[in-house]
Amino acid sequence: MARSRGQLAAPPPQPQAAAPKPQGIVGPGPDGKDLPAEPQPSPVNPHPVGTAESYLFEIDQLEAALRLPDADPLKIGRKIDQWQKCAEIKGLDLANANIERMEPIRRFLADPELCNQQEKSLLEMQRAMDEADALSTEEEALKKKWINLIQLAILLQRRARETVWNFGIYIVRDQQTNHVIHMARQHIEIFGAWNDPVVMNSLVEMHPGSGKTTILCIQDLWEMTHDTKLRFLKMCSNLDTARKRLDVVRNYIKGRPLRALYPTVALDPTRPDNAGQFTLFRDNTGSQEPTMTAAGWTSAIQGAGFDRLDFDDLCDITVRREPTTRNNLWDNWYRVALNRRRWATGGGRIRYVCTPWHVDDVPARIQNHLRDGKMTGWRVLKFPIREDSRGDPIPLLDRPGLADDIRQQKYSDPTGYACCFKLDPRDEAIRKVKEIRLYDVTGGTDPLCPEMYRTLAGQLLAEIKAAEHWWVIDPAAGGRDNTAMIGFALLRGSGRAAMTAAKLFTSKPSENIEQICRVLETTASDRVLIEDQGAFGKTWVDFGLQYLLARLGDDFRGRVVTSGTRLRDSTTGNLQGKNQRKEQRFFAAVPYLEEGVIRLPGRWVKDTHKGAHLEVVTDPAMLQVYEQLNNYPNVLRDDAVDCLSMFVNHHITTLVRGVARMRKPVPVLKVKKYKGVLQQLYEERLAALEKEHAAFKAGNEPSERSEEGFIFEQEVA
Repeated sequence: MARSRGQLAAPPPQPQAAAPKPQGIVGPGPDGKDLPAEPQPSPVNPHPVGTAESYLFEIDQLEAALRLPDADPLKIGRKIDQWQKCAEIKGLDLANANIERMEPIRRFLADPELCNQQEKSLLEMQRAMDEADALSTEEEALKKKWINLIQLAILLQRRARETVWNFGIYIVRDQQTNHVIHMARQHIEIFGAWNDPVVMNSLVEMHPGSGKTTILCIQDLWEMTHDTKLRFLKMCSNLDTARKRLDVVRNYIKGRPLRALYPTVALDPTRPDNAGQFTLFRDNTGSQEPTMTAAGWTSAIQGAGFDRLDFDDLCDITVRREPTTRNNLWDNWYRVALNRRRWATGGGRIRYVCTPWHVDDVPARIQNHLRDGKMTGWRVLKFPIREDSRGDPIPLLDRPGLADDIRQQKYSDPTGYACCFKLDPRDEAIRKVKEIRLYDVTGGTDPLCPEMYRTLAGQLLAEIKAAEHWWVIDPAAGGRDNTAMIGFALLRGSGRAAMTAAKLFTSKPSENIEQICRVLETTASDRVLIEDQGAFGKTWVDFGLQYLLARLGDDFRGRVVTSGTRLRDSTTGNLQGKNQRKEQRFFAAVPYLEEGVIRLPGRWVKDTHKGAHLEVVTDPAMLQVYEQLNNYPNVLRDDAVDCLSMFVNHHITTLVRGVARMRKPVPVLKVKKYKGVLQQLYEERLAALEKEHAAFKAGNEPSERSEEGFIFEQEVA
């Protein structure tokens, strides 16, 4: 619209400045929105602005105004919520501040748990009681009782600050019953090792339910309260377990018993506090690293400079059947985790608590390195379970039903009991094979061979030479695994077999192929059985087998058979079910070893105790095969176990049908944990099951029949 003469032009529009944020806003909150503005304190507020007392004064004024007749409850309630929200943002504990400003007696009535009171408050309460006047006789006795309790609480707190075990008894409760924990002699000895100023590293082996994780948590809390600058790495078998352990430590830090002992120890709200880490208030505020970090053995650990490295049951049951897992665990622990220590201060302290699972797991390798002098500065503590005169286990801790659970596991799972409770992975109860039968490689020509066996031994050796010969190959999965090549003679007429040769190659897979080619070129064989499952089997069949065909010619193609990890039906030979683990496949082949259906080569020896008897031949490879079969699963390598399992599974319909039925674990009666007369009935039933188990084993022992054409290892004086 046109402007008339003399009319002033409108000023140009100015950009509007952003409205200032209300006073008290400290920035966006976790959801990205601005935090609520802090209301202005009243002029009559006598307390410094921003303190808990100032907030409580304002809330008291609003609550007093709420009781007036013309009060607006909705408006006043919003103001109270606003003050409480601002106090929460600043990290102020209004509940504790409200208790602190009470009179001593009222303060005690508001929180009667003496162990959660700080010593300063307890002394103030005691003085207030001493100064009370005009008390009746009953009130005087009550006053004296509480004074004694206060003195006892002060004494307990002072004792809790003296030693780590008293500290743990004061702040920690049993995870199952929430009762006060009781320390055993073994726990005190472990605390002594963990606080040794000379030997910095320790390995502790204890059975499940012995409280090893709890005392490790106590030790961490004890060191945190004395030096908040320390950094901790807590590593378990998986990340979820490590996070649970870390959360337990965090909850105790937030708990009132620990705050009563050490009021200044608290979490830093300005630092990340999540499932994987937390940070305490500390003097070195410039440090960006958390106080405690959780990690699994496969986790990518960030940063270095840890003062304390806690390894809590790093190995689980999978290490019993997976050599690759054992190797990876050791590599990650030895080359990665240990390099996260703070070397500038002489090295961080290592605390390893565990239950052993295998003769080659991480705890076993640590002890081997210490024995060989490859590692120093360690202390090893072992506390196997004790047994009474009847052989019943005695748990380290007296928990309801724990003794019954361990006793039941002893009879139902001897392998697990030997590892986890006796702490002996080499125990005889763990071995899958109880006996391996041998045959005479000299055919009865050895002078030590008894006269009665010479003819049968010669006939058997002639049958083995004329039998169908197989090479069974288990390709290596790479790394430190071996490629096993086992020769078998299949006696189809009698449904038996004999192991004739063994080759174990430790080179790289590409070099192993060349070695396999040389063996196949220089030895005569009718068939070759190759595994095509697992980490490297498929790749070996796709590439290594093609190379073998090119080297050995087309006639070799018709002699090759591949095998997987699915078990075959013993009657029809059809594959059934899913792929089975190594333990299950070998368990199906064990009766064929124990009953002499498959035999290993032996030689005659004589000593003063056994007389003339057969022992496995001195060939180094065959000795390793015998060691693997005889001691599985407690062996460093198990390639021969795979070869035997493949051979038995592939010829399940050819091998003799007289093998006893596959043994199954004896069923254990699941009963409730009774006491008194019912407990006696339970023990009688358990004894009956053991007797039934013994009768079951006795009824399935095969009879030794000489007409089967095999030499039986009877002792000859």
